[in-house]
Amino acid sequence: MAIAIALSNGRTWKTKAAALNHFKAMLARHADGAVVEDRSDHDDLVALLERYEEAITDGSSKTGVGIDHFTRTRNNFNGYSTPSFWGHRTDGTATGFSYISGESPRELGASGRA
Repeated sequence: MAIAIALSNGRTWKTKAAALNHFKAMLARHADGAVVEDRSDHDDLVALLERYEEAITDGSSKTGVGIDHFTRTRNNFNGYSTPSFWGHRTDGTATGFSYISGESPRELGASGRA
């Protein structure tokens, strides 16, 4: 059974796969080091982080004091290199996150609503 995904900014998808494809395409549209300048993309990423924080309560805050902007950044670790989004906070700190973890409805219940 398909689980609808809804973000706090009003963006919705009929399935988790459709939401994942949206963020995968967004990641592909940006080069490594590029700032996410499209306002709609920025708003979707903020809402995704809000959803992430509701689902993952045992870690540090991803939004912190607020998000100033996002970049696509290449993460290099343990011999692997993967692109991801990084949120740059208004206090000058930054954090990476996985759009896949943000979309996972398993922690949010059957509705998948954040």
